[in-house]
Amino acid sequence: MDARLCLLLTVLVQGALSAQAEPAVACNNVTGASDVCYCSAFGRDREVACDGRELTELPTGIPVDTAKLQLTNNRLTSLPAQVFSPYRQLTDLQINRNRISTVEVGAFDGLNLLDNLRLDRNELESLEVGTFRNLIALRYLDLGDNRISSLSVGIFSGLGNLTALKLDRNAISTLPPRIFSDLTSLYTLNLAGNSIVELDDILPVLPSHVPDLDLSNNQISHVDVDAFVRFPDLHGLNLNGNGFGNLVPGVFNGVPNLFRLRLDSNKMSAIPQGLLQGLDQLGLLYLDNNPLMELDRNIFVNIPEVRVIFINNISLSNIDAELFRPVPKLRTLKLASNSLSSLPTGVFDNLDNLQDLDLKDNRLQSLSSDVFADLSEVWLIDLRKNDLKTLPSEVFRQMSKLSTLHLEDNSLITIPVDLFQNLTELTRVYFDNNNLTTIEDGTFDNLPNLETIDLTGNALKNISCDTFPPEKATPPPYNVKFDCGHELDFMRKCPNFYSLPCIPTSGARPLGSGHAFWFIVTICMVGFYFP
Repeated sequence: MDARLCLLLTVLVQGALSAQAEPAVACNNVTGASDVCYCSAFGRDREVACDGRELTELPTGIPVDTAKLQLTNNRLTSLPAQVFSPYRQLTDLQINRNRISTVEVGAFDGLNLLDNLRLDRNELESLEVGTFRNLIALRYLDLGDNRISSLSVGIFSGLGNLTALKLDRNAISTLPPRIFSDLTSLYTLNLAGNSIVELDDILPVLPSHVPDLDLSNNQISHVDVDAFVRFPDLHGLNLNGNGFGNLVPGVFNGVPNLFRLRLDSNKMSAIPQGLLQGLDQLGLLYLDNNPLMELDRNIFVNIPEVRVIFINNISLSNIDAELFRPVPKLRTLKLASNSLSSLPTGVFDNLDNLQDLDLKDNRLQSLSSDVFADLSEVWLIDLRKNDLKTLPSEVFRQMSKLSTLHLEDNSLITIPVDLFQNLTELTRVYFDNNNLTTIEDGTFDNLPNLETIDLTGNALKNISCDTFPPEKATPPPYNVKFDCGHELDFMRKCPNFYSLPCIPTSGARPLGSGHAFWFIVTICMVGFYFP
């Protein structure tokens, strides 16, 4: 390498190192501009954002009346006492995604207006009592994704207005009595992703008034009868991803206001009758990713108010025709990634409030013409990744509010010309990756709201410009996609479309910016080694 070039590089590196030795300046006193921070502290928002600048210490020049300070994704390792004391107007302080292992007592002194404090994704192992002293207005505290294994009594003293506390993704297995005694306003407590094995080491010390409790992704092996009886106001309970087996009736005694219950991603092989007894107000139920294989027809009889049920990936091969009869208020039903090969007659009867039905990734080979007859409110139905070969022309006839229809990745060989009759709200329809060769003219007529038709991945031959309706007078225009070989070249001249409807099946792709960059680098290297 040329000696002059080496000298220049050396000077530049030394200059950069010297610049790092001095604290960076956050905001210019005149313009507010800065190389390291975005500053709107001179306007109404009073915000300073110094994200992703590899800062190792707090920059200077932060206006004292700053309300929001972001120091996310830097290299801060410690917070000394009084470090934020000059900024008494702060309401939002974000110091997440750094390398902080030490927070000195007094670091947050003077921040009596602070409402939101984020310290997540750092390297904290412990916190001294007094760390959060005088933060009387604090409502949100995020300590998640650190290395905390224990907390001292008194660490949360004075935080009477705190409503949300995140301690997720740490190494907590037990908590001392009265650790949360000062948190009289706490609404959400997140202990997900810790090392909790026994609920008896945790539940007795939690505030009994907390409505939202997340214990997901721990190692809880069992849940006893009356486990949550101390929490009569419990509204949301997350137990997913623990690995416990079957639960017994009585586990959820004493929580009559429970609205959201997550039991997904465990090892439950059965849901005993009566497990959900007393949960009259339950609105959201998640049972995904359990090896259930079958569901008793009476499993939902005690939750008549439920609005959302997730039963994806439970190895379900059969459904009782009466399974959903007790839940007429259901709006979302997820049955994806199971082994259903057929749907019994009447299985969706009485679900006239259903809006979202997901049946993707099953083994459905056919559908009866009236299987969706009662689903007049459904706006999305997902049937992709099944093995459907044909569709009855009346199968969607009663779904007058249907907006999005997924039928991609099946084995369809034809589309009935009147399949979409009465579907005036249909906006998007996906038929990609089927075995379609012919689509009759008029199939997509009388669909005034249609925007997207995806037919890619089919070997279309017998189609014409009249297959698709004429271009709408008002936007948005049609987005029609199909693979265009030479036999469909004439479709390029159809007046129906705002833009070219077909996607080339072969040919060189244009050189992307990333490829162009490395191409230039390669040329430069060749020129360097072979001048």
